[in-house]
Amino acid sequence: MPGTLAQGVGAKQVNSRGEIYEQNYGLMTSQRLWGTITENRNGRGPCYLKTSGITSNQENELYKAYLNMAPVQALKWLDSEYGPSLRDVEIEGTEPYIVGGHTASGY
Repeated sequence: MPGTLAQGVGAKQVNSRGEIYEQNYGLMTSQRLWGTITENRNGRGPCYLKTSGITSNQENELYKAYLNMAPVQALKWLDSEYGPSLRDVEIEGTEPYIVGGHTASGY
């Protein structure tokens, strides 16, 4: 669901130093994934999608989107005192695999 954050609110990929690194690797999904893996391997992790500072309207739209496709994450945000507008969302790179999260299918 990081795509929802990246595309929906324009969240940039940043490393633990606050550096935007996504432009160093490319913006295709596989390149964004490789960038996160590489930043962690090179000791610049953890990595995040920079969501702190998004508007309350953007945050509400994220809650709606996540309630539809990843309800546990939305409920976690709503239950805590830190939603995505207050705390960046940590991301982790892993090898590509088929999940089908939007349809609750996959293998």
